[in-house]
Amino acid sequence: MSSTADVDDDVISSLPDAVICHILSFLPTTESVATSILSKRWTDLWRSVPTINFMDMELDDLETCFLFNEFVYSVLLACNNSIKGFTLNIRYNGPDLCDLGFPNVIKWIKAVIQRGVECLDLKVNSIGLIKKLPVCILSCNTLAVLKFNRFLVADFSSVRLPSLKVLHLENVRFLNVRDFTLLLDGCPILEDLDACGIMLESEDSLTFQEGKSLSLSKLTRAEMFFCHFHFPLTALHNVEFLFIEIDKVCIWLWVCCYMVILMERR
Repeated sequence: MSSTADVDDDVISSLPDAVICHILSFLPTTESVATSILSKRWTDLWRSVPTINFMDMELDDLETCFLFNEFVYSVLLACNNSIKGFTLNIRYNGPDLCDLGFPNVIKWIKAVIQRGVECLDLKVNSIGLIKKLPVCILSCNTLAVLKFNRFLVADFSSVRLPSLKVLHLENVRFLNVRDFTLLLDGCPILEDLDACGIMLESEDSLTFQEGKSLSLSKLTRAEMFFCHFHFPLTALHNVEFLFIEIDKVCIWLWVCCYMVILMERR
């Protein structure tokens, strides 16, 4: 009589490779790669997983930083297919380690963009340090989902994200509100916006005409909180779900502007 373990093993073995790869795509890449020791059939399956997930990586010293860098490069080189999703959540134990490791982060991002990445989720954390978002991200034609946390968005003159539908920003710094709206303006089919803790280097605000010109016609969901700067609420007029928490003065200013626009349309 077969044991329960044997039955379970038979069930897993009967699954097509594509199904197994889909299951592995939900695991951290370190665990996905580790399945290669299970049997001969599993040796190379992880290479066909369409997502790469490095989540909650703690890099405490030079040795762990070096080993992690080597592992990421080996995974990128070994993957057989295009990379659909790339998640990178790193915490460097000190700004020196972050300065040492971040050039590699930029190379990894460029590599997955070249391979048609559709979902990019980035968080690079180090006490007292915030790194600049690689500008190459802002012209990625294939990106449909972009999430990033703890980055400075600066030194860019244009944004072209024609496929982007989901944009989530957390603890992100811009030089001014115009850079923030320039990012949004470069996402013509954006449907889902989540902005939390947006910080600005300068306190300038948009003119009425600048605010009026921002259009997010496809946007259906928006959450904005801890964003204490002037933002044109008229850009959110199509949303079906809206949660917004901004300074009362900003709300009054842009609600007045919105009412003026409505009267003009009539």
